[in-house]
Amino acid sequence: MLSVPYFNAGSYAIEVDGNVVEGTPWDEAQGTPANLTKTKGCGENRYLAVVNILQFYITAGCEVKIKP
Repeated sequence: MLSVPYFNAGSYAIEVDGNVVEGTPWDEAQGTPANLTKTKGCGENRYLAVVNILQFYITAGCEVKIKP
């Protein structure tokens, strides 16, 4: 799992093999997007807007693109 800090607020998309991978659903109990399970494959992601951190899961041989 990688965590990428961003200095500006914004919307980011994760692409794997040209397909956008949607972020994890909102977790009411946490008050943030749900934690990564690492079971949904390469590109599973969440964006923590308050602290501007994008987290995503990556596996060997998988190419992930981050797009604004």
